[in-house]
Parts: sequence; C-alpha cells; structure tokens
Amino acid sequence: MQEGENIISIWAEKDGNESETITLTLYLDTESPTSTIWTDYDPEDPSYDFTVNWSSFEDPNCTFEVQYRYRAPGESWTDWTDLIEPGTSSTLYNFTAENGKYKFKARATDLAENTGVWSEVVVVEVEVE
Repeated sequence: MQEGENIISIWAEKDGNESETITLTLYLDTESPTSTIWTDYDPEDPSYDFTVNWSSFEDPNCTFEVQYRYRAPGESWTDWTDLIEPGTSSTLYNFTAENGKYKFKARATDLAENTGVWSEVVVVEVEVE
C-alpha cells in the first residue's frame, strides 16, 4: 500500500461466474502531526492568570501531550511536568502562575497513533509587582 488513500476491489469467481464486487477504501497514514503552542500572556499587562493554547493545524482530531517547567527567581529549572493528562483532546488550559519563568511545549498524536516531535518551546516570564 502507498501513503494516503488506497482502493481495493474484491470478488470471487467459480465455474466462470463472478460474485458481486466489493470495494474497500483503506487509508495509510504514517506521517506524524506537527503541533504548535502559544499563550495569551501580555508582559505589558502582567497577570498571574493566562491561557496556554496548542493545536495541530493539519489534523483537528489529535490528542496531545503538553508539558511545562518553572524557574523561580534565583533558582534552577524544575523537571518537565505534564500540564494536562497525556492523550487529552483539549486545546487550552487556564494557567495560574507565580513570579518566575515558564517553558511550555506540546506534541500531537493522530488517530493512526503517529506521534509528532515536540513543538518549539514557548517561554513566558511572569513578573507581577
């Protein structure tokens, strides 16, 4: 089979008689989806609350894995932590932060269970006085 749509016709023949033809359409998908992530955080109007959004524009039926890490002022980065339950189809999260830096990343899995690479990392620096 080749990538994409494949049409297969099946019939039987016995003693010169053909059965009715059955046509099947099979779709082979081996391409991994891409994902992107962004926030609505506005450093000109800082707030502890902002929305993190992610998507796979070429495939709206994906599930996602979204992670973040945090660095408090004067501290080291934490390990990557799941922001949502992996395999969730949601595409946004209302995030509540503390002062410090945050990194967010996402990756998508399509219905054929192809998992893409991690998106580019988005960095948000929260500084509310």
